[in-house]
Formats: sequence, C-alpha cells, structure tokens
Amino acid sequence: MKKILLLTIALLFISAITRAGTIKNISFSTVDKGTYSPVGDEKDNKQRIVEIYNQEEWKSFWEWHKASLKRDPAPELPEINFNDFIVIVAIDQIRGNGGYSLEIKNVSIDKAFKSRPFKISIEIKSPGSAQVTPSVMTRPYHIVKIKK
Repeated sequence: MKKILLLTIALLFISAITRAGTIKNISFSTVDKGTYSPVGDEKDNKQRIVEIYNQEEWKSFWEWHKASLKRDPAPELPEINFNDFIVIVAIDQIRGNGGYSLEIKNVSIDKAFKSRPFKISIEIKSPGSAQVTPSVMTRPYHIVKIKK
C-alpha cells in the first residue's frame, strides 16, 4: 500500500513539474487600443477577455467593434495571419466617465495545449478622486496579437 501511495505521489509531482515547464511568457503586439468598445451586452456589464482563432471570428468581431470607434473613415479590418497568430481582446466594464484605461501587460501560453493563452494580466487605471474627467461613457479596450 505504501509503495502505491509513494508511486502515485511521485507521478503527481512529475506531472506538476512537467506541466509547469510548458507555461511561458510571450511577446505580443497591439492591434488597437482605445476608450470605448461596444462589444458585449450592456445588461452584462462585465470585464471580458475574447480569444479569436480564425478569420471569420475576427471579421465578425471587428465589424461590431468598429461601429462605435467614431473614426472617419472607419478603420479597415487589420490583417492577421491566423496560421501564425491568435488575437486577444481585453474589454473593461462600462464606465460613467472618462479617465479610465486598460492595458494588457503580460500573456502566458501553455505549449501543452496548442499554445492557447493560459494567463492574461491586465492593468486598469482609474482617475483620482480629485481629477476632473469628461462626462462620457467609456469602455476601455486593448486588442493584441500573439504568436502561436
């Protein structure tokens, strides 16, 4: 019984060590960043992370996203080679005033699971209590692409 228990513990330990070796931080590049994205449901006003793995999902997301960018002319769909890259979108909750920003700071992938994102760290900055901010709805976002 002791041998089986020791063997099980050893296998779990080896598995944990092997798994930890598959996680790595990777570099990324910004595709777009701003103060308002309409993506999401106003009834479901939560921060969200969206992972995009193919051209069809990317095109659908971009059409929805660019609708509120209020840039003239509206930005064209950025080219992403989905054979080589994955797109990650971080979106903050809706804020009742300006002065907020959101930025993806770190992305880790798990090589054991086809390089899918494992951990995405974001930083949200909010205005100070004495800071004067515009009275405008904001929903900061950051869109990045990572190498598979």
